[in-house]
Amino acid sequence: MEDIKRKTFRGVFWLGAGRFGTQISQFVVSVILARLLDPKDFGLVAMVAVFTAIGGALAEGGAGAALIQKKNINKIEESSVFYINIAIALVVTLCLIICSNFISDFYKEPELFSIIQALSCVVLIESIGTVPRSLLSKQLEYKIPAKIEVYTSFISGAVGIFLAFGGYGVWALVIQQLLGSTLRVTLLFVIYSWRPLWEFSFSEVLPLFKFGSKFLIHAIVHAVYNNMYRIIIGKVYSMTDLGFFQRARSIDGLIKGNTGGLIEHIMYPYLSTVNDDLERFRKSFSQGLKFSSLVLFPIMIGAIVVAKDLIIALVSDKWLASVPMFQILGVITLVNTFTGFNLKAIAALGNASQYLYIELVNKVLLTVSIFVSFKFGIVMMLYANLILSTIPTFIITIVATKKKFGYGIKHIIKDMYKIMAISGVMAIFVYCLTFMSVENSYVILSLQVCVGMCVYCCGIYLVDKNMFVSVLNLIKNK
Repeated sequence: MEDIKRKTFRGVFWLGAGRFGTQISQFVVSVILARLLDPKDFGLVAMVAVFTAIGGALAEGGAGAALIQKKNINKIEESSVFYINIAIALVVTLCLIICSNFISDFYKEPELFSIIQALSCVVLIESIGTVPRSLLSKQLEYKIPAKIEVYTSFISGAVGIFLAFGGYGVWALVIQQLLGSTLRVTLLFVIYSWRPLWEFSFSEVLPLFKFGSKFLIHAIVHAVYNNMYRIIIGKVYSMTDLGFFQRARSIDGLIKGNTGGLIEHIMYPYLSTVNDDLERFRKSFSQGLKFSSLVLFPIMIGAIVVAKDLIIALVSDKWLASVPMFQILGVITLVNTFTGFNLKAIAALGNASQYLYIELVNKVLLTVSIFVSFKFGIVMMLYANLILSTIPTFIITIVATKKKFGYGIKHIIKDMYKIMAISGVMAIFVYCLTFMSVENSYVILSLQVCVGMCVYCCGIYLVDKNMFVSVLNLIKNK
């Protein structure tokens, strides 16, 4: 148990370090590129990203999740999945190239034709790395991917900036993405020793794809729904409103990606290692959730409280309209992260059908929330999401985990009430600082962060010294 805990913490550490470094690099690059390129350039690439995301989900076929979930897997299975993924990706890439003219006509944007043809290659390139990435996740080994992501982000970003300075326009973004995917896969095979065999067995991998098909459907639905707000806001409201929403979403994503998102990502392979013993599984899930709460609650709640100063410090006061959107998105993200933990536990037990069912219910509820609220403004759309979709889905997953391995709402409260209470006290202290007569947002934000960290760390030490010491020991032994 201690070995799994240590490996999990190391995984969280390296996954977090990689994501943090990558996202900081991408954030800096995006700020520079935004000054050099037109908004339309970013819109064209974002539009193509919808199709490459769906194509990538099709190419992966849920095989990555199946490789992680299966307890024992042999080299022939790994190699067979590798070749099937590349074959499917090749078909998807050709389909995108063939459909590029139709898509550009549909959106009445002739430039999309050549951009889709170029970026469709990303689907094929990324498919080559699916199996080794999945095997690294299965081993809870995130140090290699973390380093690769940082290197890739820095190099491709630098090239993108250089091309933008050279007047390449939208193609600076296109080449940046193509180079990023190529470097990512190349470095993966250079650093990681895995290589496929020259063997293939369809009978060996058929069970994997049957299991993974549920994740495939989920991935496709997620790719479509992940872009739903962007489509509706751009159609019903102005592009300025869409810009405010996208800014709020990007900052929310930056925080989630370095807290709850990375922990949720590692929960699946972590729990898959102990899915043959329900008692051990329940204890491992409880420990993972408690550790997750220790990181997620203070950061997300703190960000919600200091939202105004945070956004002014990052992107200036012209983006203040993003503040209420960001705050609601923060609450949604907080709840959705724990919903994701529950879903990962269900999937780790091999219940892919129930996993898919809950996800589909969530999408239906999200559709209803958008339908009843889109005429009343973006903020009301987000409130409707929280009330009609996010919270009900969380409740459904709690009922499911209670039935599957005996972990219900009482257990959640028992594991998290101390952390929630301390985070609440921290939020009060930080909020009180907003009334200080300090005009400089950088100064007030720095003060809020320092006070918040001190209050939270002291609170954890006083309330649960064992937890505090345990975390310190894990950090020392990372």
